[in-house]
Amino acid sequence: MVFSFWQQVLFEHWDRLEETVRTGTPAADFYRWLEERPDTLREFQTMLDRQARMLAPEVVEHVAVPAGPARLVDIGGGHAGYSIAFCRQHPQLRAVVLDLAGALATGARAVAEAGLADRIATEAWDITGDQPIPGPPADVVLLFNIVHGYRPARNRELLRRVAAQTAVGGTVALVEPLNDPASSGSASGDAFVKLFSLNLLHGQGGQAYPYEEIAGWLRAAGFGDVRARALAASPNDHLILATRQPAG
Repeated sequence: MVFSFWQQVLFEHWDRLEETVRTGTPAADFYRWLEERPDTLREFQTMLDRQARMLAPEVVEHVAVPAGPARLVDIGGGHAGYSIAFCRQHPQLRAVVLDLAGALATGARAVAEAGLADRIATEAWDITGDQPIPGPPADVVLLFNIVHGYRPARNRELLRRVAAQTAVGGTVALVEPLNDPASSGSASGDAFVKLFSLNLLHGQGGQAYPYEEIAGWLRAAGFGDVRARALAASPNDHLILATRQPAG
């Protein structure tokens, strides 16, 4: 499935890559391309779900959740894999997954199969729109594999919106491939990050960012205690955590 998905990306989605490289502006829209291809979208969501199953045990271990009743918002986590893992680990937790309707179809099935429909909701929400993040402030906000899809100005705005919906003392957690020298610990891993970054530029206008740039956005949005750790299950990926600070 992974090879099938990337074959379609390389031989179909990349058909205007030269135009993107020449102009510096995306010649394609990755998520619209996916929405127009339901089978490819299912492959993509299944691939993300498998990654979540691989990374979730380690991620859940390192993201703090309050001991009492708590709320988690999973932005762009349509497959719901991380929300399921967190709710299984923390019985006091309730979650909502926000994503496009097509992506949420996979997650809704997974939530039902996990027997967690009473604790995990799925809600259609467009991250690129101007609507506020729905619901009350959250104790934990997940932004996994999100900011690399957008340009810096949009990421700064997104993190300001996230901060506005995060309870003081709450946690925002990001999972990102970092475009830092030798961040993966291997030449092949660094090469993959560069190739992945090219794909991001072509389809979304984003890129893999250095850690310090992401940390700067978080601090500017009102988060503190920013820290990162490489994930043992996937050295290309890093878990970045930050804590919502009191206003002023």
